Amino acid sequence: MRKNRTKSGRIMTVALAVTFAVSLLAGCNGADSESTKKNKGTTEVSTEATTEKTEAQATEAASTEAGMEAQTTEAASTEGAPEAQTTETASSEEDTSTTEAGVSTTEAQSEDVSSLPGTYPMDLVFSSGAGGWSTTLTLSEDGSFTGAFSDSEMGERDENEYPNGTVYVCNFSGQFKDIKKVNDYTYSMTLDSVKVAEDEEKIEDGIRYKAGAPSGMDSGKEIYFYTPDAPVSELPEAFLSWWQESADGSATLDCYAIYNKSADSGFFEYAK
Repeated sequence: MRKNRTKSGRIMTVALAVTFAVSLLAGCNGADSESTKKNKGTTEVSTEATTEKTEAQATEAASTEAGMEAQTTEAASTEGAPEAQTTETASSEEDTSTTEAGVSTTEAQSEDVSSLPGTYPMDLVFSSGAGGWSTTLTLSEDGSFTGAFSDSEMGERDENEYPNGTVYVCNFSGQFKDIKKVNDYTYSMTLDSVKVAEDEEKIEDGIRYKAGAPSGMDSGKEIYFYTPDAPVSELPEAFLSWWQESADGSATLDCYAIYNKSADSGFFEYAK
């Protein structure tokens, strides 16, 4: 019986050992499977995270590239702007040069002359045509002149001393210089000097005479001399406003004249 138990015990021991080995093997296989699943899950998560990171990097790269393109476009626009400004500046300089060239051409066309055209001595008058004032000018061919100013003021009187009013008078002489021929009918010149005679105040025939000023010829840095064939359409309106003998529809001036632009006065030739 003891022998049988021993054999039977050995058999049980072997069976238990086999069972334990199988269980152990199964446990290991299960652990490996679970570990594989875990690793698989980790790999999937890692792969997904890597994919998301790659997509984010691609998006960021695309944004960076778009930004660089925008900067490139802006830089191109900035480069274009200076070119446009340069073109505009060049155009302005060209216009200025053209204007300056036009002035230079006009000056180049002017011709220095020593005398004025016409028959001398020449008498010209500056007057409004209304009232009792006028300035007469006797001009010589070389630009020298003599003149007289007169202005009657009948309201300035004294019943006892000068009942016939007051007359302002002025006798003067002067010289035009820098005479230039601008075109066939226009000459330019300046007023070099004017001397006014110092006449004393006096009363004669009930009229008081007082010293006046050479109206229209007391100064002038811009003076023009026009010939009879000067086109009326090309003459200044301020000058023509003093033209007392103007004929309606006349195409030319039809007389010699002086326009003192500085003093806004017009002297016109009159027949003796």
